[in-house]
Amino acid sequence: MKHTELHTADNRFRPLAFLLESDGFVVKSSNQEFTSAKALEGCDILVVSNALHPDNQDWIAPIKPAFTNEEVTIINEWVKSR
Repeated sequence: MKHTELHTADNRFRPLAFLLESDGFVVKSSNQEFTSAKALEGCDILVVSNALHPDNQDWIAPIKPAFTNEEVTIINEWVKSR
């Protein structure tokens, strides 16, 4: 599912992106789905902030999960492998 994030490396998280870049990291913004472990391949740090389900742009209940169960599993496995 597509995640709508209010904070990105190009706006509200620019100071964090700048800090990471100054430490030698390559910062890439992405709005791709985590449908396989390949989505996180080559990634050392994952920052997710205020991800929203597409149906919840207005923050009116019910609030749906921003990530599918499959995406949660893939991200959990990626974290465990670090």
